[in-house]
Amino acid sequence: LPLAYPSPERIVRVFDTAPTIPEFALTPANFLDYREATQAFDDFAIYHRGDAEISSNDTPEQVSGMLISSGFFRVVGIDPMLGRGFTREEETPGNSRVAILSARFWQTRYQRDAGVVGQKLVVDGEPHTIVGVASDRLKHVGGRFHSLPYGTTVDIWRPFPFAPETIRWTHYLNGIARLAPGVTRAKDVVAEVLGRSLRFVAAGVLIGVVGALVVARALQDVLFQIAPHDPLSLIGVTLVLGTTALVASMGPARRASRVDPMQTLRSE
Repeated sequence: LPLAYPSPERIVRVFDTAPTIPEFALTPANFLDYREATQAFDDFAIYHRGDAEISSNDTPEQVSGMLISSGFFRVVGIDPMLGRGFTREEETPGNSRVAILSARFWQTRYQRDAGVVGQKLVVDGEPHTIVGVASDRLKHVGGRFHSLPYGTTVDIWRPFPFAPETIRWTHYLNGIARLAPGVTRAKDVVAEVLGRSLRFVAAGVLIGVVGALVVARALQDVLFQIAPHDPLSLIGVTLVLGTTALVASMGPARRASRVDPMQTLRSE
């Protein structure tokens, strides 16, 4: 059964894709690019398992944990019941020593102390500031890539620290998003994928044409039976590249349109 999130039909998983692997984990750099570029999502977040040893009053304890980006609680639609969620500024190393506690952990460890926000908690040997307490309605969405099981309670949430030179080639993050109002699963997601792909192609073609004109001017003395700025050649190459990019983008776009939004909230 789906978890009790507001409008769960609007919540979707987000994957990287390749011709031979239709769904695999996101990279940190790809997530940051997608988050800035897409307009199909109200909010978009990643999460990754991050269990921790915590201590307060000199009593250490091993707890379950997740590292998340700043939009996670907005995606699931359940804000912390005390305090606040994370900010983008707290996603950077050095600013990420903040934590949100689960309602269960807050009750058992802090006896439901309403003044817990702002207190210090040592996590993996580093002092963190407690900025919130998650709602007792929040259950984990699960995930295929180093995550906690579906429906479990996460003890502690921390910001995922994106390094300045964030990783492009290592795929290990779970992605989750909430569709923007008016976005339908098939038509608008296909348009989003194709539009983003063609924007990159258009930029590349423009750079290529300018470069070709510069090089052709330098080589005009060695060209045989062709003008250095032959318009038919430039138009032909542009059409071939555009058509190739469109065909190549249709595969990921069609796969994205067929993903059932409700799979985000079902057990794996």
